[in-house]
Amino acid sequence: EARSSRVEGFFIDLESKIKKNGMSPEVDAKLQEFIVAVKKTGKEFNEGRSPFTKRMDEIKKMFTHEENRLKAVIAKSQKYRDSYAKKVAEDNAKAQRESEVTRLKEEERVNLTANIEKEIKWRAQEKMDAFKMSLVEAMKTVTKDNLEKKKTKLQGLNVALDPKFFNEFKSKYSSQYGNDVDAIVAAMIKKLKKDVTGSYDKEMNTYKQECLMMIRDISEADYKEDLIKEQSDNIALESAASKEITDIQVDSNKEAALAEVAFNSTMEVVQDVPESRKGYEIKVLNKAGYAALVAYWFSMVASEFSGDMVKKTVGSMIKDLEKHAHKTGEQLMNDSIKYEVIYKAVNRAS
Repeated sequence: EARSSRVEGFFIDLESKIKKNGMSPEVDAKLQEFIVAVKKTGKEFNEGRSPFTKRMDEIKKMFTHEENRLKAVIAKSQKYRDSYAKKVAEDNAKAQRESEVTRLKEEERVNLTANIEKEIKWRAQEKMDAFKMSLVEAMKTVTKDNLEKKKTKLQGLNVALDPKFFNEFKSKYSSQYGNDVDAIVAAMIKKLKKDVTGSYDKEMNTYKQECLMMIRDISEADYKEDLIKEQSDNIALESAASKEITDIQVDSNKEAALAEVAFNSTMEVVQDVPESRKGYEIKVLNKAGYAALVAYWFSMVASEFSGDMVKKTVGSMIKDLEKHAHKTGEQLMNDSIKYEVIYKAVNRAS
């Protein structure tokens, strides 16, 4: 310290003379001699320091070696935790996806069941409407002369529902989630066959009797077309009302069934996920990926960068984009790169 002070003092005195009188050959020679002497002093300082700093470096190396051993153990341990956190998260995600598919399938089954029930009842109603309309059309040909013959035929007419209606029934609906539509149809036919057949036969027999009561009036009426039109209108109104009632009844049961599905379809978690931070690691698949990432960095992150642009590396740009994806969810869509989800398990002292 004393030697350094003397060197500085000598220089200050010499500098003041230079500022006052300027440089000269004598002063320049003296500065050269001074600089050489100061370098020699600095070399002596270095030689005096080296044994101590060498030992300090050795001590530092000893500590850092042991610290690196600890870091290696931590890294290996962390790798197991991160891998476990990722596995649990993926298992839970898979279980939730499967649960969601199961829920969607069950909801579809409920909707299919309701739609097929409507379909069977509507087709039975449409068959009944068509049969009624055929009777109405037949009445157009009734006259006083053929009345008894037509009446006899109407009395002997079989109006029961043909069993082929159920045997040949094919639904227009299909499944997106693997439900067996044919099985649903078969189950619904088994459930409805007796009631639908009974209702059909009862209503058609009633209508047949109404036709037998009307047939004489129609044969004698001057306003035959009006009576027949009135019958046609009544058939359409009764059919619409019947379908509306069917819709209300079936939809009510469907909503109750859907509520039951929703109640039972809770998202099950396989196991608790260790506390972890979810992020992204960018994998570059080819050289074109680096160019794309650099361009993406300049468009998304460069405006926030305050460091030395000259020293910015591609590797650090990729790290910035990984953080950007984690923070905003925005990713570069490019065939030359891939974003992989990573999990970093958090370690807290208990």
